[in-house]
Amino acid sequence: MRKIAVSLVSLVTICASAETVYTYEDDGKTVVATVLGGETNELSTAVVGALNDNTYTNFVKRGDGMLLVLDTDAPNTYLGEIHIEEGYYVSRLTQAANPKANYTVGAFEGGAVYVKDGASWRIWASSGVCDSYVNTKKVYFEGRGPNDDAALCIHTASNNQFGKTFGGEMIMTGDALVWNNIHGFGGIPGNAAKLNMQGYTLTFRNRLAGAGSGVYCYCGNGSDATYISQLGDIVAEEGGVNISGSMYWLACAVDAHTFTVTNNANFTINGCWGYNQYKLRLYPGATIYCNGNAYGDSNNPYGCVYSQYGNKLIGSVELLDPVRNSYCANSGNYINENGAMSGGGISVDNGMRLFISNPNNSFTNGVVVNGTSRLIVTGAKAVPSAGAPLVLNDTAYVHFPSTLQYELPEVICAGLTNTLYGTMGYTYPLDTGDIPNGCQYYTNLTLKGGVVNATTNVLVTALKGFGEFVGDIQELQLRDGSWEFNVSDALDGKSLKVKRFRAMGDVIDTEFIINLDRVQRGAVSCKIVQTTDFISDVGSKSKITLGGEQADHGTWTITKGSDNLSWVLSYIPPGTTIIVK
Repeated sequence: MRKIAVSLVSLVTICASAETVYTYEDDGKTVVATVLGGETNELSTAVVGALNDNTYTNFVKRGDGMLLVLDTDAPNTYLGEIHIEEGYYVSRLTQAANPKANYTVGAFEGGAVYVKDGASWRIWASSGVCDSYVNTKKVYFEGRGPNDDAALCIHTASNNQFGKTFGGEMIMTGDALVWNNIHGFGGIPGNAAKLNMQGYTLTFRNRLAGAGSGVYCYCGNGSDATYISQLGDIVAEEGGVNISGSMYWLACAVDAHTFTVTNNANFTINGCWGYNQYKLRLYPGATIYCNGNAYGDSNNPYGCVYSQYGNKLIGSVELLDPVRNSYCANSGNYINENGAMSGGGISVDNGMRLFISNPNNSFTNGVVVNGTSRLIVTGAKAVPSAGAPLVLNDTAYVHFPSTLQYELPEVICAGLTNTLYGTMGYTYPLDTGDIPNGCQYYTNLTLKGGVVNATTNVLVTALKGFGEFVGDIQELQLRDGSWEFNVSDALDGKSLKVKRFRAMGDVIDTEFIINLDRVQRGAVSCKIVQTTDFISDVGSKSKITLGGEQADHGTWTITKGSDNLSWVLSYIPPGTTIIVK
């Protein structure tokens, strides 16, 4: 390699700038621009002219500095290749009136752009420049830029510019990092580009991190699974990744590749049809957003035909958050999680309708459903019985679209109004024939004092607390087991309120666990169950177990009230004389 000779008339002005060194390689077809570190220099007019004359077929950027190429003085007729080997090559787009402003890397029908490890290609669009893609030109890229920057960077004056940044095929030649600050279809890759990953790992960074924002991975036209080929792993490292329009391009063999969402990022599913077969790895704090619905039905209580559609995720999910990773509705509200989930737990938020069905789920920190969200359990053992409780907060729902025979962990109705929707049955601890038709069976149901809207009869073995049952429920049945409550709640007037209450077997084998959490010195009588239609007998020898040391252990009894619609808890202090006339 040598300095370009001054005797070359066409390049006499090339050396006019001392900041950028232009050299001419021995093949006679290559011009090299070297910008030293810390410098930002424009591509000279002389070099632009030489490239547009197509005297050369290769243009190479070297050096750690930044070479700025303006669309107002660009090699727009250059047919050769662009090689970005070191530092920064910056395409500055300013022509808002030109729908195809990006001629900064040569004519659309010209040679490919190559971005090597250690180099970065930045495309910076001024306000109003939207459709500024490189059309049919191929882009080969790999690695990371200087100072851990990205191989490809998209910058825009407005984060809502909806452009198509790339139009031709994008081909990875190694693991690569990409970065953008655009909120729209101009992400990397855009919705006009075909991406060939060649088995490499693609890492995204994005300046926008809000719900639904991020790099738009809209690749293909919905059903075209070939739009992204030779898949590799994907990492959302910062900000968001938005899968827009179709997940068919993620249809590898199940769990053949991994989609990792770090603690600084989120993954938005944007009204997709098709399905994701990648394994999802969710770091602590990582969120899955739903940003659109496909085939949703607002009149359907489940929101969609869950067996067919619903933004379906088939690959397994590894929950790395020891607390819970969130599935959160944004402008859409349902995701169909079919893959086996392991690790921490899940939180269903912001009106999300999350379908879970895999019988091999093994997450250990349970499920919390918040706000108006719904958990729809469409497969037996989808909520692992060995996990933490299923907690319903606010006005949250749990749905069981069909009879599921298995044992849930404890279900806690902690909201103001919670709904137990659908039909559910169990094989444990009952025989299958012992479950009444249309009856939901809960081995452990905890009430926190709110209203429970139940759509069928409810059968309970272990009941805790007080609450009110409303809705289509006809009868709450206490199976041989236990009912535990705090005496302070009963003394404060709280009770179990229901249309019909039946103690199976007249509670002969039912244990009442009364936690003595308040000092009680005098006799007392209060209703602990109040019905409007029917209540069963208590039995002559109900088993009462006292807990706590806050009151003297006098005589506690539970009897049927004189109104035949209630149960009454009574306490007589020790040493009280009872005179019977």
